[in-house]
Amino acid sequence: MLKRTLLCLVALVVSLSATSSYGRAVTVLISFDGFRWDYPLYYDTPFLDRMAAHGVEGSLIPSFPSKTFPNHYTLATGLRPEHHGIIANTFRDRATGARFSLGTPKTKFDPRFYHGEPLWLTAQRQGLHTAVFYWPGSDVAINGKRPDVWHKYDEKPHLTFAQRADSIVAYLKKKNAPDLVMAYFEEPDASGHAFGPQSKNTRRAVETMDSLLASLWARIERVGMKDKVNLVVVSDHGMTWFTPSRQIKPSDYLRKEWYDALEGELPCNVYAPERWQQDSIVNALAHVPHMRVWRKADIPQCLHYQADANIGDVLVLPDEGYIFYDGDTHDGGVHGFDPGYSDMQAVFRAWGPDIRQDVSIGKISNTAVYPFVCHLLGIKPAANDGEDAFDEIKDKAFAR
Repeated sequence: MLKRTLLCLVALVVSLSATSSYGRAVTVLISFDGFRWDYPLYYDTPFLDRMAAHGVEGSLIPSFPSKTFPNHYTLATGLRPEHHGIIANTFRDRATGARFSLGTPKTKFDPRFYHGEPLWLTAQRQGLHTAVFYWPGSDVAINGKRPDVWHKYDEKPHLTFAQRADSIVAYLKKKNAPDLVMAYFEEPDASGHAFGPQSKNTRRAVETMDSLLASLWARIERVGMKDKVNLVVVSDHGMTWFTPSRQIKPSDYLRKEWYDALEGELPCNVYAPERWQQDSIVNALAHVPHMRVWRKADIPQCLHYQADANIGDVLVLPDEGYIFYDGDTHDGGVHGFDPGYSDMQAVFRAWGPDIRQDVSIGKISNTAVYPFVCHLLGIKPAANDGEDAFDEIKDKAFAR
């Protein structure tokens, strides 16, 4: 009898440890880079299928450009790149002439580039605790602060996927579990780039991520946390097929004196401050097949890509499956295109005690993820671009 009583007490303590410091369910936000919305239709993803049947499913329309760093910071802030400052994976800082790049620590860790308030800071400002694993931007001292738990992305040794899952469970089991856990996984993006979205290798990566998620949830269930965790799964963008026959080379059309710098291949931000330079570029590219070119002031409003000062003077946007680039290329996968292309859209799943079952929300802007998570946490979001999109799904998605 005593042994049975002790076992019940242990189970109660474990169950309570999964509850956040505010007594509500913990929110776990997982991002699989480059996980296209329709991969579950092509590949075997039983856990994501289970989430769709017993939770909320949909697809995320990325913000332009459909690149990793801009969209992960959009997911974290609810702001489009033109408002949060990370307008591309690489770009020029007009104030200093410096080149922002993920591979350049001096610019990557400079908080001047990061506007808005990411989820971990919104939560901390309102008294909640956070643990973040490799989410782009989480290792930067934005407004002088980082998450309560964070990891430098290029740290050595780098946590494996399994170690990240282990760490999530370990933190959830703590007496005062974090209120918000966020974790980033590089696949299936890496496989998609190397082999293309429809390949054996990408299939393996997609199915491995699904198995990882299933294992993580099984462990959450085993320690009695099933009804204490809201799980949200997202991605930053999709992926489409590319072959070198679809490469458009800038050097075939542009003279070097016409611009100061070219940044990116899809889209390509062209830094050409003089009007004559801009005229030369636009005239040279206006009739090149499979691409569009605009002066900054003429970029279509639907792309939401004008407000930031560091956007190029001219924007070159190839059609889906093409790139504007002089370097070496190979058959594989690419992204960065107009978010309206379905291949660019990303997976969305959510389930847990605060989320309705068997609900499809269709296609939504990825700016809605920030207010969605804030709602789960019971906190007030900072100013963001996603409130209208969130309002469209709010009543469908939440159990209370």
